[in-house]
Formats: sequence, structure tokens, C-alpha cells
Amino acid sequence: MKRWQATALILMAVLAISLFCGVVVLSQALFQTPDPAAIIAQPGDNADSATIEDDSQAPDATATFTPRATATPTVPPTATNTPVPTATEAPLPTPTSTRVVIDTPTPTPTATPLPTQIPTATNTPVVRNNSGSGSGSGPSAPNPAPASQYPFKIVEGPLSYETTNHIFVILAKVIAGDAPQPGYRLVGTHSPTGFQWESPLSCPDLCKASGPEAIYDKDGNLVKKWNVQKGNLFFESPNYDTGIWSLMLVDARGQQASDIFQLGLDSEDKQWLYYVFSR
Repeated sequence: MKRWQATALILMAVLAISLFCGVVVLSQALFQTPDPAAIIAQPGDNADSATIEDDSQAPDATATFTPRATATPTVPPTATNTPVPTATEAPLPTPTSTRVVIDTPTPTPTATPLPTQIPTATNTPVVRNNSGSGSGSGPSAPNPAPASQYPFKIVEGPLSYETTNHIFVILAKVIAGDAPQPGYRLVGTHSPTGFQWESPLSCPDLCKASGPEAIYDKDGNLVKKWNVQKGNLFFESPNYDTGIWSLMLVDARGQQASDIFQLGLDSEDKQWLYYVFSR
């Protein structure tokens, strides 16, 4: 119930009580019985014959009840509980495992290992440097050596040719009779550096050559002709360092197919070499 409604009801109650009290007072005044002891003189009677009772014997006046306004208690408004917002704890983020990058040492590149361990070299021909126009120097006379237990042996070379390249090149022909043999490669180790290198597998035909056989002018006239070597195996080491190369022929499975032979190099007198391996 609202406050103004309670106040209106209180005022109406007070007014009703006041009206009731007024009605009671008027009713008593209208219906009050005259005093029986009082003697009223009739007309024509003597005044002396009228007897008036002593005032002391007159009945007491009737007490009139005057109602008092009753204090009506004011009903206080009912207190309403205002909900207090409950503090909500914000969920803490769940820790996740964060991968931490740890500095790791950079791996040092190592030389590619040879398919098989190169045994001690046998007494084989060593390169003999030749100067000149670039033609072949002819086969070197090999020192006498015991019969090889491997299927291929050197039948020609080393033939050396001057070059200005900074790489070490061997052109070889691997044959059985006159037919080129595919699936073989040269592998070697340089001393004293310990650097190792290997060639791609040999081709089934003579797929490599040392250069053009000749140069012709625009009219087709021969300008220059070279003694060109052809082969089916090409060994190209990226470095031309002074030292000794120990090399051998291996098959596609890495099995040794020739005796080990050695080449002495001088970086101040660069040569490329040619060999023929026959079965």
C-alpha cells in the first residue's frame, strides 16, 4: 500500500470518529429526562405555594462522555530488500605450454662419406704435367703391378691437358670391349684436406666430351681443330688444391671395381685429365 493511501485512510477514520461523537452528544441533549423532583408552578397557582426542593437534594448532573481522538498508528512502508549484485570472480586464463625456442648450435657441414673405405693405394701412374697446345700427351708407361682382383683396369691415361678452370676435372671412358658401361662412378679423397667427392653414374653411351672438335667460319671453312676426348663419366671436384687425390672406380652399389690410383696436383699448374677403364 502506498503512503498517500495510508494517510487518506487515517484522515477518513478521524473524521468518522468525530462525526460519531457529535451524534452521541446531540442524542443525549434531545432525549434527556427532566428532573422529577423539580416542581413546575402551574398557572394561577401562588408563588408561595410552589415548593422548590433544596438545591442540595437536586440530582447530580449526568456526566457527558467526550470522546478523544484515538491515535491511529501510521503503518511504515514495508522495507524492500534491494538485491546487492554479487561480485563474480573473473576466470583466470589457463596457462598453456608455450614452446620456447632454444638456441641450438648450427650443424657443421661434413663431407659426403664414400660408399666404401678406400684401402691403401697401390703403385699406379702419377700425372705428368705437359705443356703445349693442349693436345694429349699420350699414355704414361705404368710401373709393373700385380694382377688386379677387380674387373676394371686403366688401359689409357692419365692424359693431361692444360686448363684455367678452378675446378678439378677427370673425363673417363668406362667400357667392356668397345661398349660403354653404365652404372659406375669415380670416388676419391684429397690429401691433406681430407675432402671427399664422387661423380655421377656413367652413361650408357659417350655422353661427355672435352670440347668442340673444330671451329668453322661463316663460310664453312675450318678455322681450328682440336683433339677432342669423349667419354661417359665426368668427375668434377669444386676445388683445385695442391695435394694428392686417391681415387677408384665403384659400381652403383658402392662395391670397388678397380684398383686405387693416385694423382698429384699442383694448383699453380692446373690440368684436366683423361682415363679409359676397360673390363
